[in-house]
Amino acid sequence: RGFGFEAEKHPVPAAAAKAAGLESITYLIVRRRYGAGRKDGAPGLWRHRPRMVPIAHRKEPMMPQPEIVVVGLDAETTVRKVLDAAIDRACSETREIVLVSVCAATGESVEMEELDHEALRNAARMDARLVLERAEAHCRSRGVGPRLVVREGDPASEIVALAAEVGATLVVVGSRGRKGVVKTLLGSVSADVARRAPCSVLVVR
Repeated sequence: RGFGFEAEKHPVPAAAAKAAGLESITYLIVRRRYGAGRKDGAPGLWRHRPRMVPIAHRKEPMMPQPEIVVVGLDAETTVRKVLDAAIDRACSETREIVLVSVCAATGESVEMEELDHEALRNAARMDARLVLERAEAHCRSRGVGPRLVVREGDPASEIVALAAEVGATLVVVGSRGRKGVVKTLLGSVSADVARRAPCSVLVVR
């Protein structure tokens, strides 16, 4: 009771803040007054020296804007969710979005020696192409024209290889949500890509 406070803001020149690695620095000059004031309306006495309280605003680290984005897709991932994450992460400086779907290579075996392996390979590539065409339609609905790539082999290896080939600055993949023994036995494509990719990786759940 009987105390009052007053504060004045005094910004520090931008050059000094920049030299300190900060966005801005503002000093608050705080004074404390004792007494509610005199009967004639004059303020009470300042009984303490002004205190200078610095307030620093540090710049938030900026994530580099991706120039080429590679998006790995398959029939088991939530395609729209992955695409939306990739498009939202892209910016005006993004030169290209590459959509890739990898179909597993058909291996020769005694049990399958009578089957037409070329027909199986074509069917797998067609399925991958269908995934990409649906994804392309969604991208174009958002004003983005992607490039489509179908690969054959190990999904993680092919996505990583494509990212290196096109000089990708970001890879976006979906997580299938496998857990426990299933994840241990089958592995995780997203984890493998994140570990081996030559650039940043965004995993979408």
